[in-house]
Amino acid sequence: MKPTTVSTSELLEKLQENRAKHVAEYKKARKTWLKKAIKELRKVADRAEKDKKLNGQSFSPLRELPKPVSYVHSYDVMIARLNAEVNDQVELDERDFNAYWLDNWDWSGAFVGTTALYNG
Repeated sequence: MKPTTVSTSELLEKLQENRAKHVAEYKKARKTWLKKAIKELRKVADRAEKDKKLNGQSFSPLRELPKPVSYVHSYDVMIARLNAEVNDQVELDERDFNAYWLDNWDWSGAFVGTTALYNG
């Protein structure tokens, strides 16, 4: 399939909107993750104080709580590139269109999977 030509300003606007959504989802997930992580670490501390010993499982209490990851840098790089673009239009191949226009990046599945654990 041939590349898709899009307006540079429209793409920039779309990326900025999607970036804002990404940051909001990440912050919400991280806040919930942090509360859960602190709760789990307090449980470990309480067990350690009571038992005076920790077994191997007690040393990895956060393994069931994957930490949310922000991919905001991906947006920032493309936004910077578009701000530097001198043409009114840019061509996007299928992969770029999927990421930049449809907000379906290579990392989107991992991001949605992790944030859904906390933003559900």
